[in-house]
Order: sequence, then structure tokens, then C-alpha cells
Amino acid sequence: MIPTEARLATELAADDGDLVDDETISQTSEAALWAPVGSMSGQEQDTLLKRLEGHTHLLLPEVADRLPHLQGEWRAVAKHVIARAERVLGTPAPSPKDKSARVMDLAVYSRALLRLYRVAEERS
Repeated sequence: MIPTEARLATELAADDGDLVDDETISQTSEAALWAPVGSMSGQEQDTLLKRLEGHTHLLLPEVADRLPHLQGEWRAVAKHVIARAERVLGTPAPSPKDKSARVMDLAVYSRALLRLYRVAEERS
């Protein structure tokens, strides 16, 4: 289920200072990964894509800022995920045919960035 606009607005109003909302990012990623994106309407795909782009844009600098707290394989994975996510975001807007692939890519990267963010936070 994609989080509703009303729910997102309520959560932002009750902001606890952490801009990263694990539950919303996880729900959006799960909706993209496990829902049949091809069966969604164009508007639903657009909404999901915009949210995933927003989550990824939010998480990229947060993870990059926390790279010094990651060591070994965690740091290598973080660098790889950051580079790949930036590449996806840097490509032109997808054609309708390519939209599903972009949704899946961003779902994977936003989910990976969220995990890296939390691991770095635990180690700082």
C-alpha cells in the first residue's frame, strides 16, 4: 500500500526532528517491489515514482554524510549504492515503457540507502 498524502502530512506535522521516516520509506519501497507495478494506473505509477525519487534524494546526502562511520564492506556497499542511485536519478525521465524499471530500481536503492543510513547511525 502506498502511504496516503494525508498520512504523510500528519507525520510531517508530528516531526520528531528525524527527516528519515523508516516506515513511510519502507512501505513505499515494499509497494513498488511487491505490487504488480505494470497493473497500476499511470497516475499511481507516477505517484509511486515521485515518492521513490523523493526518498532517494533525501537519503543520498544523509548516507554520504555518514560514510566516515562505515567501515570495510559497509563503506564499499554504500559507495556503490550511492553511485548507482545517483546514476538512476541523473537519467532523463523514463518513457512509459521504462517507468516500471525505474520504479523498481529506485525501490531497491531507497531501501538499501535506508538500511545503510540506519547502520551508519548505529555506529556513530
